[in-house]
This record gives sequence, C-alpha cells and structure tokens, in this order.
Amino acid sequence: MEAVIILVVVGTSVWVLMDAKALGIAPGQRSGFLDMGPISWFLCCLLLWIIAFPAYLVIRSQQKTAGSNPATESLMEATQIGRSQEQHRVPMEERIPISCPGCGKVSGVPRSRIPASGVKATCKQCGHSFHVVVPAEHIPSVMKPPVIAPQTIQSHGPSKSGISLLRIGMGLVAAVALIAIYAQFLVSGGNAPLNFIGSKNFTVNVRGADLLPYTGHILIINADGTNRSQSVDGNVPKTYTFSDALSVSCSFQKHSDDSAPLALEISNGVKQETARTTSPFGVVSAAL
Repeated sequence: MEAVIILVVVGTSVWVLMDAKALGIAPGQRSGFLDMGPISWFLCCLLLWIIAFPAYLVIRSQQKTAGSNPATESLMEATQIGRSQEQHRVPMEERIPISCPGCGKVSGVPRSRIPASGVKATCKQCGHSFHVVVPAEHIPSVMKPPVIAPQTIQSHGPSKSGISLLRIGMGLVAAVALIAIYAQFLVSGGNAPLNFIGSKNFTVNVRGADLLPYTGHILIINADGTNRSQSVDGNVPKTYTFSDALSVSCSFQKHSDDSAPLALEISNGVKQETARTTSPFGVVSAAL
C-alpha cells in the first residue's frame, strides 16, 4: 500500500510540473499564496500532496477558462512589430506604445485593436497578464471621457471571496487528512508506520512452562465494527489466529499454584504486545 501511495504522489506531481509548463502557468499571474510557477507547484505537490494537488486543479481550471476566452488572446504577441502584415500596413503614428508592467517590454499596438473599454493582454516575454486601455493622449479631444479618479489595475486573478472559499476548502481537506492520520497513529499503537486505516491479521501466542494448563477469554473487534468473544482453555504452548480484525484483547489465567511462568503475546504484523506472570494462579492480559 505504501508503494502505491508513493507512486501516486510522485506521478501526479510530475504531471503537475509538465501540465503547468504546457498551460503557461507562471508567477505574477495571480495574487496570494497560489502565485507559483511549475517547479514550485511540483515541490508543493510532492511534499504536501493532499493540499497542493486539489489547489492546482482549481488553478488549472481557471487558467484553461482564461485561455479559452477570445478576449484574453495574447495581444502583445499578435501585435509585435514585424510579426504580422497588418502591422506593416498600419503607419507608425497609428500604433500605441504599450509597456508590460511585469518586465517593462514596450510594443507598438495598432489603435484599432484596442476597444474603448480596453482589453486583456498577455506579454509574450514574461507571461504577465494586464489590462490595456488607450492612453488619454491618443484619444481625440471630442472623444475624451470625463476625468475620473485613477484606479490601480490589478493583474487578473482569483477574487478575494474566491480565495477565501478556496482556503476554507483546503483547510477542511487538511483537517480530514490529519484526523485520518492521527486515528491510524492511535490504532497502530503510537509507534508504528502511518498506514491507511484497515483491518489486520492478529496472532495470539500463549507461552510458558510446557503443558501448563490455562483458561482464557478473547474479544475481537471485526473490520465491520461488530465484535465477538471466545472462551478458550488448553495447555501451553498454543497459538490463536484472527483475520480481518481491527483490534484484539485477551486475558489468560494459569491453573497452577506454583511459580511456573505463563506468557502472552499479541501481534498484528505491525506492533506487538506481551505480558508475563509467575504468580500462583496468575493472570496475564494484553490488547492491541
């Protein structure tokens, strides 16, 4: 099971790295702690898969939605000088210099390509997305809009409410994962490797002086949550096995008034519990 989990984590992390590069995901495209590049997403998925992988799927969906919108085509790429015949046909004075706020690259964009309401552009050099509007000095005086208070144009990214909902969802996923891990930690006895919670095969060994008579009681918690009990008796040594169980507890008493030893051992392949007595008619108990 551990090998399967490792393969899933490593495989999906490598896929995230390749997919992020193919989609052009890069720093500066969004705000908040989700503003990362392909390598950062790969490392986060590798180290904290349960949180980072669902977060990447959300970012991937947003990236693909933005890329499928015709209005978000790379205006900087389509209008670079010398890249298209249309630009050669447009006189230089009709081109508007647009500077990328991410890397500072300046490109001449034909005035006809920018509507009055502006358009979203993506810089081919650094991948930064920003909003492009026609500067006031390039608008004819009869068409100039009234002067309004300047507003800071932010890079298009998830809204604050969207980020809050995403953080809540990631917090819930992390809480469920931690609860499951802690529950498995308790089931394993506190010092066993962390595995997914599941049933195990238990072995109960009764050891001690040869042919020492004993009686005992065994309680088994089944994988479906039900329980069953079993009364036993016999002579040392003796072994009892139980499959598909979550927990086993038992108690044995020796039928001898001398100091002959009676030992009990319970094992589930991950952890082991033992008990021993030499008292007359002594009792040994253990649970796992």
